[in-house]
Amino acid sequence: MKKSMIGLVLLALVFSACQTASGTGALAGTAVGAGVGAAFGGSKGAFIGGALGLIAGAAIGHEVDRQRQDAARTAWRENRVVVREITEDDATYRVKATPQVGSTRVTTTVTKWNPSTQQWETVSSQTQTVQ
Repeated sequence: MKKSMIGLVLLALVFSACQTASGTGALAGTAVGAGVGAAFGGSKGAFIGGALGLIAGAAIGHEVDRQRQDAARTAWRENRVVVREITEDDATYRVKATPQVGSTRVTTTVTKWNPSTQQWETVSSQTQTVQ
């Protein structure tokens, strides 16, 4: 069982090596899923929880990446700020793309709504070149 847990963590690290929201989501999902699974079901629960967390985290991260790229292309083509919202698992994310005037570079920022503070909190920000 230890070997399969090590394999699962290594798979999550491979996902995170690409420095995308998919990779970060996969790594965070694996860690949280394994922790919750271990609390409720020992080593088998940790493996199953980690696997489910890996899949869920990667799926949510992939959607954030897709929305980020799409918003950046739209912002660059139309030379305007583009804002999109994604709701996943009772969490709302906002993707905002801001083009730099006279450039092919677009800054995208992902924020998450925090209901307890009633504010948007920055999750990530990156500047990319759009073709």
